Amino acid sequence: MRHGNRVARLGRPADQRKALVRGLVTEVLRHGKIQTTKTKAKAIRKFVDKMIGLAKDGSLHARRQALGFIYDPELVKSLFEQVPTRYGERNGGYCRVKALIQPRRGDNVEMATIELVMMQGRCSASLGAPSAWHALPAPSQAAPPPLRRAAVVAAASRKQVQQGGQGFGKAAKAPASMDKAQQQQQHTQQPSGQQQQASPVPAASASAAAPPPAEPAAAAAQNGALPAVERGRVLAVCTQVSVVVAALGFGLRWAAPLVSPAVRDGYSETVTALLDWSVLPSGEQLALAGAAAGGVTAARAALLAVWPEFREASERSNQQVLAPLRGADVLLVAALPAVSEELLFRGALIPAIYPDWRGVAIAGLAFGVLHNSGGRNPAFAAWASAVGCAYGALFLATGSLACPAMAHTLANVASAALWKAEQQGGGGGGGAAAA
Repeated sequence: MRHGNRVARLGRPADQRKALVRGLVTEVLRHGKIQTTKTKAKAIRKFVDKMIGLAKDGSLHARRQALGFIYDPELVKSLFEQVPTRYGERNGGYCRVKALIQPRRGDNVEMATIELVMMQGRCSASLGAPSAWHALPAPSQAAPPPLRRAAVVAAASRKQVQQGGQGFGKAAKAPASMDKAQQQQQHTQQPSGQQQQASPVPAASASAAAPPPAEPAAAAAQNGALPAVERGRVLAVCTQVSVVVAALGFGLRWAAPLVSPAVRDGYSETVTALLDWSVLPSGEQLALAGAAAGGVTAARAALLAVWPEFREASERSNQQVLAPLRGADVLLVAALPAVSEELLFRGALIPAIYPDWRGVAIAGLAFGVLHNSGGRNPAFAAWASAVGCAYGALFLATGSLACPAMAHTLANVASAALWKAEQQGGGGGGGAAAA
């Protein structure tokens, strides 16, 4: 008969209630402490104790029972490895429920936290027990009197130091009983003879595990740096963006004769000549493009030395884009954006606006606005606008789109090579991102 043997239904049918209980128990074992309603916390307490009891059993049958209840197999493995050490001398009561004063907003339900009890090792009553003095509070004097030492150790052996909130997940492999500052303070307060005694209990000594390292993205955000990107991701994004920009350039090239005010003003032949991208440059024009690339590289190096904002933006961008690349990858990342940007901003946008200084200036400003993103700042955008105007002037002077495309590519390759050389030489800063 099951008279009076009631279970908390938690307002759910049997299947949903069992799934809820399994999920809550899994999270308690993983994190060590969760906050839920008081009713749910009391309902899952016995299941948490049961899972820890199965881990203390350690048999194959117990492991299979735990695998059938806990959702995370890796958590079961960690549970069976750590429980015998942590709760080897405790026979129940592995978790506790603490009611919260503030009810939940909205429905005024009583809230509570359920957390695992942290055992710090029961002290031995023997006089020379290595772990006995780790559980004692820091003495106010250098050492207890010899006649009282046995009594103090015996009293400490009957005391269990408990602390909750330490789970069995991957982030909680090594249980911590105090932070580093408290550990160092207690260590310095202990007598010199007691400091040399080591505790045989792995997870119950006074040494605390260091706090887990911060996530890469969070640490990068705190330092002002961009998150690290893998090599394959950099190449994929570079290729995709270059294809999109080139497609926009071809589309604007087709629409330029229809929207350009220069055509209405009688400069249709000039617009048509600039839209002919098949014009090959002469030797002198190629030399002019090389000189332009050298001038851009020299000006960038000079600005890096005197303009901190520009140097900071360049370094952030280079660390994200160039750091994971290899030698041949740098050529690809330098050439694809350069060619696609020249197709759009110089080969199509300038003829669509006006084939003179007005088109050069507007295309240069648009080019700078494009570079005020991805960790870059207005200083880098101003530099990109000036460089865009220089490439536009080179395009009008030569009449061949190959000249600004070649100058842009050479400048990017030179800047990337300089930055890579500085990184290998330990110089750190400097270099420049592709503009």
